[in-house]
Amino acid sequence: MTSLSALHKLANPCRLCIHNCSVDREKGEKGFCRSGSSPAVYSCLPHFGEEPPISGTKGSGAIFFAHCNMRCVYCQNHLFSQDFSETKPGNRFEETGPSGLAEKMLELQNAGCHT
Repeated sequence: MTSLSALHKLANPCRLCIHNCSVDREKGEKGFCRSGSSPAVYSCLPHFGEEPPISGTKGSGAIFFAHCNMRCVYCQNHLFSQDFSETKPGNRFEETGPSGLAEKMLELQNAGCHT
């Protein structure tokens, strides 16, 4: 079994996380995490908020995802990772497939991000 087919088997019905919500993502259903069948990227940018040995002079390539299923009480990214509503002004995310996500990673690499 390929890793992609194994992923599809876990995703429909969804058993990707401990919540086992069993939604069918291919039919557009959204479960506990409120995520669809593609990753939801809230932000993709060079990030300078880490220690200098990590972020260097050109930043760390950071990709922030929406719809986290962990619900950590003290999450510093709560605004876009958990308390997310498509109807709130300013809350924008982009659902992207594997190739779109890879494209974002390559953009960060081409920008010279150190990590």
